[in-house]
Amino acid sequence: MVYGKNLAVSIEGTDVKAITDRKWCRFILRQLLTNAVKYNPANTALMIVADVTETGQVFLDVIDEGPGIQPHELPRIFDKGFTGENGRIQNAATGLGLYLAKTVADKLGITLKAQPGQTKGTVMRMIFVDPNAFEAVRRGAGE
Repeated sequence: MVYGKNLAVSIEGTDVKAITDRKWCRFILRQLLTNAVKYNPANTALMIVADVTETGQVFLDVIDEGPGIQPHELPRIFDKGFTGENGRIQNAATGLGLYLAKTVADKLGITLKAQPGQTKGTVMRMIFVDPNAFEAVRRGAGE
């Protein structure tokens, strides 16, 4: 746990709803927030934004002001055991958090993406692609 960083947190966006599994969606969000706090410098901000894309997909962004992800590392951040340069510097990365979050997201029909910030920071986006994807998974498990 990180203490004493004095991070400001803002929650913005539209009041939107997505059908998903509460427990596992919280797991994914907790991982994204844990990484954002871990890599954010002291006295900066985290932002959580919920909205709808132009095509009607609900999304949730976790935006930090940390050092960001190197462009050459982006394709590998969800790989099992991958630790980027910033994770090695922090000496606190296992390479499992984003892998597990992506694995769960895929099973729930949630797309998980990382977008580097314009000059620094990272935007981690959860896109609830198909409002019926979770319902199909739930029905399949019950049959």
